Amino acid sequence: MSAATGSSVSSEAPDGLAWRNGDGPAAQRHNSHVMKTISGWVRDGAREKTVALLSNWPPEDVLDCVAHIRTRDAMLLMEWLPDAVGIAVLAELNPEYRRVLFKPSTQVKFAKLMSRLPATDARRLMMELPTEFAEALVVGREDAESLLAVLRHGPDAAATVMQHRSLIIPQDWTLGELIEDIRSRQDEIERIEALLVVDSAGAPVGYLRVRDLLFHPKDAYVRDVMRTDILAVAPETDREDVLALAKREHQHILAVVDPSNRLVGAIAPSELAEIERLEAREDLLRSGGVPPDSSLFDSPIEIVRKRAPWLLIGLVGALLAAFVIAGYEETLAEAAILASFIPVIMATAGNVGIQASTVSIQALTTEADESDAILARLGREIVGSLLNGAIVGGATACVVAVAAPLVGVEDTWALAATAFFSLLIVIVITGCVGAIVPILLDRLGLDPSVSTGIFIVTSADVFGVLAFFVVAQLLYL
Repeated sequence: MSAATGSSVSSEAPDGLAWRNGDGPAAQRHNSHVMKTISGWVRDGAREKTVALLSNWPPEDVLDCVAHIRTRDAMLLMEWLPDAVGIAVLAELNPEYRRVLFKPSTQVKFAKLMSRLPATDARRLMMELPTEFAEALVVGREDAESLLAVLRHGPDAAATVMQHRSLIIPQDWTLGELIEDIRSRQDEIERIEALLVVDSAGAPVGYLRVRDLLFHPKDAYVRDVMRTDILAVAPETDREDVLALAKREHQHILAVVDPSNRLVGAIAPSELAEIERLEAREDLLRSGGVPPDSSLFDSPIEIVRKRAPWLLIGLVGALLAAFVIAGYEETLAEAAILASFIPVIMATAGNVGIQASTVSIQALTTEADESDAILARLGREIVGSLLNGAIVGGATACVVAVAAPLVGVEDTWALAATAFFSLLIVIVITGCVGAIVPILLDRLGLDPSVSTGIFIVTSADVFGVLAFFVVAQLLYL
């Protein structure tokens, strides 16, 4: 989506129908008028007029307009667009919109567009479409087999992000020959990130950096100056494992090889950055109890299917906390003031648990934890939680000591002590749970990101309420 802080007209068009970049009221009113006009043209079948207008717009402005009009109108509009405009918009299109706009009825149109897309854009687009539809779109492409292989490996595989057309260098070349080859193909090479060296059988044996071309004589052989610490992964290797391997070995270039150890692609810094972005998005969704394949355009049935199970799991935790509270009914009847502390305890417990689990998941992602990390992590969390608990509990106790006499509460100091020690204990317990559970899940081969959100919050609620009532019985009643 195009974004700007100003409100300038980005493209000229007849009748003043130009898309304006910006979030100001004037731009919004103007763009609303433009969208209504274009939608009206689409419904009236005014194809020539509509295409003539949008052909003069930048692709990002066409995308902005398409994204805001009704889906039915957007689908017809995409069918009308000339190939040149359609390809440009297709390359810019956000994945969430692809699922809405690319329907089987547009297959012929977009198969033609797909045939003209670079392999990288085509691969990314395919992963956002239903498998059957994506397979039909690539028929006729020279690289159809390699693109179809990406689909077979699944959406989380290394094949979905690797470079298919990386620079492959025979090890018996000289650097001068390599430089001449690069110069001869300067029109087809946009950037150089991966210079992979292969043997006569096509197996990766090393790699070069651009600096190696500058700091060595031209008559030096590639095999003599290449770096041999090359890492290789299979196309079906999970992207998360690829990222972890690269970070652990401090490598920025990885080779992707087939079962015969022949080079089929490369993963360079830009691909590693893309993997990190995708994994962060998935972890964010999972931590909120939402499947990674969720989008803004899920139907009501899909929303129920994807979210209801997690809500039911959260309900179980909430019911357990309710049963704990019910078990101390007599305690509440004896000192009703204690009920006012339950929201404070539950909110604090949830916040502490999420903080601790987030740090643990980040450590696991960067491979910072070693085999003895659990005890070390637990020790640091206990000390930190004790300090935080003393601060939060102390602040709460001070508020209670000042406010309780004003509302006629007896045993002010006992109530303040209850608040202090309850929060101290709750913060230590939930901090340890939040820190250790992700690590334990990772050791069991499970995704640690699912531990945040619902699991951590609900378990923190149960432990927090239980600890609070135990302390209250000991100190206040």
